[in-house]
Amino acid sequence: MNNLIYPPFQSKAKYLTIVKDLYQDKDFAEYYNTITSLNEFNSFNDDYIYYASNLSKSSKVLEIGSGNGRIFNQLYEDNYDAYGLEPSLDMTAYIKPMAQSRILHMTLQEFSLNPKILNLDAVIIPATSISLVSTTDFEKFLKALIKTPTFTTIIFDFLKPNFFLKSDHKVTNVKVKNNTYYNVNFLHDDSVIFNIISTKHHKLGISQKFIYSLEYFENLFKELDGKLEVLKDTSNYSMIKGVFNEQ
Repeated sequence: MNNLIYPPFQSKAKYLTIVKDLYQDKDFAEYYNTITSLNEFNSFNDDYIYYASNLSKSSKVLEIGSGNGRIFNQLYEDNYDAYGLEPSLDMTAYIKPMAQSRILHMTLQEFSLNPKILNLDAVIIPATSISLVSTTDFEKFLKALIKTPTFTTIIFDFLKPNFFLKSDHKVTNVKVKNNTYYNVNFLHDDSVIFNIISTKHHKLGISQKFIYSLEYFENLFKELDGKLEVLKDTSNYSMIKGVFNEQ
């Protein structure tokens, strides 16, 4: 466990509750819900436009990692035939009550075993959540997905390697609702470990992230006879669209 805790945090960690998956914790879910509702903390607050403009309301859409419903709730309100995949009950507490039945409480790995249960047309993965999925699991998921005859489109965003290199070992802090949070990314083996400390709740949350690049997706989509389109691109971040099973 020590190798998943930022070395300068380890002395403090002795007096904190360690949360191995911060998304499965009520207090960190509340933090996430708060910061995603504040424009100053949300670097991707225009992403809904890209999803909505590339999806048809007649298509059955699955959002991977629905979290607190930042995107899902909007799709539902705008009458998209949207479903969500989110294993954390603490996160989905913020999904609109009328839409709760559209949330599948399972992991991406579990869904990959039977993707035809929804006969999907499209999949979206917002909020750079793909970084929480290993390349092995993502490839299994995508290869299973394209065997669904109705599936054609996947749209998601990701942080480039450059972002993780620039943020490596840089501790930042933010105050939310009279609570100070300290967070840091640090490189570990072939992935990035994210730590966040909640001073009020005396907790240290951990999340493992995986690094992706545009070149990786270009090669993978080509291998699977798909087409790749870049919808948005910055120095640290990209949003792409993949099209498969074209007739």
